[in-house]
Amino acid sequence: MNRKLLKIVTFVTMICLILALAACGSNKGNNGGNAQPSNSSESAETPAPSASQEPMKLTIIGHGSNFTTGWEAVLADAKTKGFEIQVEKLPEGSQGDDIVKTRLATKELPDILLNYSGQANIMGNGNPDELYVDLSNQAWVQNLNLDTWGSSFAYQGKVVGAPFQGSQVMAMFYNKKVFESAGVNVPTTYEEFLATCDAIAKAGKTPVFLPGKDPWTLQFSTLFSTAQKDSTEIAGKLNQNQMKFAEYQDFKAGLDVLKEIVDKGYGSKDPFAHGYDDAEKALANGDAAMFMMGAWFMTDIVKKYPDKVNDIGAFAMPIPGGKTPTVAVSPSVALYAMKGTKNQTSAEKFIEYFESIDTQNIFFGAEGGIPEITGVSKLTLTPAEMEAKAIVDAGNGFVNYQGSGLNYAGGDFPSLSADIVGGKKTPQQVLEAMDKEFVKQAKIKNDPNFK
Repeated sequence: MNRKLLKIVTFVTMICLILALAACGSNKGNNGGNAQPSNSSESAETPAPSASQEPMKLTIIGHGSNFTTGWEAVLADAKTKGFEIQVEKLPEGSQGDDIVKTRLATKELPDILLNYSGQANIMGNGNPDELYVDLSNQAWVQNLNLDTWGSSFAYQGKVVGAPFQGSQVMAMFYNKKVFESAGVNVPTTYEEFLATCDAIAKAGKTPVFLPGKDPWTLQFSTLFSTAQKDSTEIAGKLNQNQMKFAEYQDFKAGLDVLKEIVDKGYGSKDPFAHGYDDAEKALANGDAAMFMMGAWFMTDIVKKYPDKVNDIGAFAMPIPGGKTPTVAVSPSVALYAMKGTKNQTSAEKFIEYFESIDTQNIFFGAEGGIPEITGVSKLTLTPAEMEAKAIVDAGNGFVNYQGSGLNYAGGDFPSLSADIVGGKKTPQQVLEAMDKEFVKQAKIKNDPNFK
């Protein structure tokens, strides 16, 4: 073989060897399943989703009227948080109350009971220690002023009820423009209050509108004066026959205020010719300067006199004796987590969720009301309601004698208040009449404290 042919053969052999090696490399890269996956393929894999959490099931029973727009807004959010809630809406009034009593007596317990607040109601269905979960260690409790609301939601120092809706605040509502035109400011002492009334009367306006045609509106000066931190303690003494209304100085102070308003001509000229609607109109239009009432009346002002809403404010009415002026509060209904139910843990978690600031903002952003929980920012309140709320938030709101847990009413107090306005009874005679009726009611019930 000549050299030229040898070179050609050698060259061809080398080309074949290169092609063979290339083919082997290609086959190795496409080996069906024997090749190791690349790093890029490994990082692109999506981890398997974790198993979904079981829903937190629970049952709630309560009067149907309490489940309003705020509740519906919360219920929609609660579903996204894993709660599965079955609501049983009970009839209103005594029919619904009887169902609750029967269920509790027969141990057919819901996981959460939506029911009245206050000492008498907390103790009215049996031993609270056996029925209700102690909620004192839940985070939201630090946003509940127990000086104001302790008697409404706590039992023997333990928080067992959680506020459900907005509270009501009773205060002195006033027309800001009338005050401004008369050159007076909000009074902070009783002497200043009388001077304010005098200046307004001289300006030709009614200082305090008294709608005697509706006697229930005449009791508020006493509801203010008995709105004190010790009102529940005093109620206990009255219940145990250790004290009389005639000795209840804060109560008498409120009656004295009502009488002085009438005697000095600071009230309506013909109080028994005018009713609640007349008072709203007079205050809104500036014919009257002040009206003792609950904040609920602002709902009517918004509807009837929308252009006057910003003219109305609220303050705590001063009472003789030099005590810090206070407003009276009436608590909302409450949520109670029942002990021993199979879903007790879920019930406790729901209440903690419901009372959180985020959830309270959902609730009160959907409906009106003054929350007992402090820190709620999404509110639909008028300026007057905001001013009343600020007084409560500052620690100057308390339940009055009617919300303090008295066992007996002590007579028809609106009618007795009307007797003062009409000059038929003195404050002392009203107190004596209440003592007589209180004892009478206690003996009818065979109360051992009154034998």
